[in-house]
Amino acid sequence: GNVFLDLLNNAVLPYQLTSARLNAKTGFYQCSGAFGFRDQLQDVLGLLLSDPTRVKQQILLCAEHQYSEGDVQHWWHPPKTGVRTRISDDRLWLVYVSERYIEVTGDICILDQNVPFLSSPILNDGEVSRYEIPHEGDAAPLSEHLLRAIRISLSYGEHGLLKIGSGDWNDGLDRVGVKGRGESVWLTMFAYRVIKDALNYFKESVRSELSTHLEKLSAALLPLLKNKRYPLAFTDDGTWLGTAEQTVCNLALNPQTWAVISGAVPIDDAKRALSSVSELVDVNSGIIKLSSPPFNAGANYGYVAAYPKGIRENGGQYTHAAVWYLKALLQTGQNDEAYKILCALNPMARCQNKDGTKIYMGEPYVLAGDVYGAEPYRGRAGWTWYTGSAAWLKYVLTEDFFGIRKRGDKLYIRPCFPSSFEKLSARISLKDVIVNVQYEKGEETGLFLNGKHIEHLDLSETKGEVYLLCRF
Repeated sequence: GNVFLDLLNNAVLPYQLTSARLNAKTGFYQCSGAFGFRDQLQDVLGLLLSDPTRVKQQILLCAEHQYSEGDVQHWWHPPKTGVRTRISDDRLWLVYVSERYIEVTGDICILDQNVPFLSSPILNDGEVSRYEIPHEGDAAPLSEHLLRAIRISLSYGEHGLLKIGSGDWNDGLDRVGVKGRGESVWLTMFAYRVIKDALNYFKESVRSELSTHLEKLSAALLPLLKNKRYPLAFTDDGTWLGTAEQTVCNLALNPQTWAVISGAVPIDDAKRALSSVSELVDVNSGIIKLSSPPFNAGANYGYVAAYPKGIRENGGQYTHAAVWYLKALLQTGQNDEAYKILCALNPMARCQNKDGTKIYMGEPYVLAGDVYGAEPYRGRAGWTWYTGSAAWLKYVLTEDFFGIRKRGDKLYIRPCFPSSFEKLSARISLKDVIVNVQYEKGEETGLFLNGKHIEHLDLSETKGEVYLLCRF
């Protein structure tokens, strides 16, 4: 298992996210070529340690594709030909990835870099999207771009949740709120995390304004936990999706995982919600469904219902979201269960024999974006290569599983290994230093340098090659 993990972490994922997503922008099963705003921002999360310069370039590039009102091009072909939409989460990824970049590198100066906005007439009433070549507008510091991204996202519905627009992260739900009434639980959680982490970027008056919104978002989420689950969305027609009373989509993955990741709800509530996800885990085929039961054909919630039952977003595994489940398990200390999920996600582990290979029918050396969840194709890979799940898995393995967290000039190592692990090693190549870590199970846990317990490694005082012992 550790051999597969080594190959996945050090060879498969970095190559996949760089070659298919960032460079080619295409794959065998999805021919694209466009820059995806939310997609490629998330893709660079996997490069935060190895290539922070490219992360910075991606952040500034995407900021150039934000309109002066704060919304963004969902995708574009260079230099500016793209689509302006009502998709609600895109712009917040600019803030989230900027936060992660500053957190890891300490480069707060990126916020002062001037970047031009795009300019075009706003979308008319009833206009869901527009393919266009906008003009270049005025320039402003990146911090202003982030503030406008937050402010335009704070559009509240009747339950105090944020409006979903023509889709949140799940583009397949593109009809849930297209009339302007629908609200998204996941988006509300995500926005809470984004705003909370951005508070220190702004002056006191703005911090006060945003703190008020944090309280509103948290208050709206507080009463929603019922039957150990948070709902998915409130639709234009007044229906709650993702509640136990529904005959379709009575449990959705993303609100349960982000209840933990976002910090937007009390931790005990978040843990209860996360425990419900076991109902979405198909143990026999090793998949984690995005939601269940599937939508019926013709359901008026978006193109999600155009997929056959159990395929892609309609009741299959969407690997991107399954990685968020892995992250939430690790963050709540459920390391053994998390490792089972990690092994299930690893395509090499699926293809160890002929039977597994015949079921999976995908390349064992690259992560699949989705895995089918219904007969006769249960356990079969969907499209591979061109998937944002590669970057997220690399990021979660680094930060949460191996526990390697660089925060400016400080390096923390606090792994979340399963009880079956005894020892392993890691080699971390940074700009001026190579850090060799020997992980060993032991009674006295912590990080040690030359036999002395340390809270973190101070990178500002370290050059060349250094050897650390991490007992877990």
